[in-house]
Amino acid sequence: MFTRVFSLLILAAIGYAMGTTVTGCANIVPPVGGPRDSIAPKLLKVNPENKSLQVKDKSIVFNFDEYVELDNASSKIVISPLPNIPPEITRKLKTVTIRLKDSLEPNTTYTIAINGAIKDVNEGNALLDLNYAFSTGDFIDSNSISGKVILAETGKIDTTLIVVLHPEFLDSAVYKNRPKYVSTLDSKGQFKFKNLPAKQFAIYAFSDEGNQKKYLNKTQLFGFHTATADAAKNESDLELFAYAEEKELPKTNTDRVSNPNEKVRINANLSGNQQDILKDLVLTFNKKFKEIDLSQLILTDTNYNVKKSTTKLDTAKNSITVQTEWQPDTYYRFLLPNTFFKDDKGNFLPKSDTLRFKTKSNKDYGKVILRFNQLDLAKNPVLQIVLNDGILSSYPLTSFKLNIPLISPGEYELRLLMDENKNGKWDPGSFFGIKKQPEKVLVLPKKLTVKADWDNELEID
Repeated sequence: MFTRVFSLLILAAIGYAMGTTVTGCANIVPPVGGPRDSIAPKLLKVNPENKSLQVKDKSIVFNFDEYVELDNASSKIVISPLPNIPPEITRKLKTVTIRLKDSLEPNTTYTIAINGAIKDVNEGNALLDLNYAFSTGDFIDSNSISGKVILAETGKIDTTLIVVLHPEFLDSAVYKNRPKYVSTLDSKGQFKFKNLPAKQFAIYAFSDEGNQKKYLNKTQLFGFHTATADAAKNESDLELFAYAEEKELPKTNTDRVSNPNEKVRINANLSGNQQDILKDLVLTFNKKFKEIDLSQLILTDTNYNVKKSTTKLDTAKNSITVQTEWQPDTYYRFLLPNTFFKDDKGNFLPKSDTLRFKTKSNKDYGKVILRFNQLDLAKNPVLQIVLNDGILSSYPLTSFKLNIPLISPGEYELRLLMDENKNGKWDPGSFFGIKKQPEKVLVLPKKLTVKADWDNELEID
């Protein structure tokens, strides 16, 4: 009896152990990853400490709570006063070290602005808006200058521009000398100089071509403040309007070699073989013109009655533009005799050709009625209708109501040009000598949505 009971107890114990083992195995699950790390590296300490005085050491060591890496540190770490020799910026594990190569100026406050240059290794979370300061003297300068940079021609912003402060007030300083202080722009186009001495500065904004920190040519975006910026007054809300005094010439592809056996192809800017009555007819050729006789090109109706038109050759010598007063819902023919041009190999068209097309009807367009409230007509406002950053049409405003009889369907941006010289177009500024600011453009907050065959009305404050 004892033996039987003992055996049953042994079997029960084995069964319990097996059951526990099996149950334990069934409950084992692989570790599941937690939520994605979205926190930027945290600064634990810096040596010398922030806002230290009487600093002699030219190495600043930043210690973080996790492993870090650098991203475009040369442009995302801004040191002021601007060093003549670029600093050495290195990282190791959880530290970033900035070694200044210049001699430290006496009784000077230095600032280091770090914005996005330091990221964690695992997720790439960037540390934004870290500001550090130290002084070689007995106190930290606490003055500031702040404001915003606006693109004068479009009313928009360009966050790639920089703003600089010069202690010299000669015009030549902006292209001869490196500035004393540099600031980048935030997502709203705003800048702020902190920890400045109580002095006055000439202030400029420009695109930093080649990392030179100078205004090098008239195709460069550039803006200036007519008066000096006074750090002693902690000036704020300064506005700089950037402009390019001259347009950069478009680059053309001169590497393409014409194939003498390639047939001449012509592409027209037609949509579904229809001509937009608000646009010119543009014909583009796959070969450049060597010789051309535009007088041979003729625009007619379907009965070959000649229509008054003007034909122009573009500067690249591979396209022509036909201008006329298009009649809606009308068939046209454009005659291209085979002898009207020779290509760069001396070849004529294989044969004469005729381009047949029809213009769109008025029902393909919408009518627009715009009403303006609180518009200062004394500033000679010009309404610009913009599509894909290009000005589709402009209308000088002489009253608070504007009727546009025909406009293509779509969504448009609206801008107001303050046309000081009443020439109907935007004019850039000129810095050297005359200090002429550019004309300003304001982006209106409302979009214009146009439906075809519809009276589209919009009220604008």
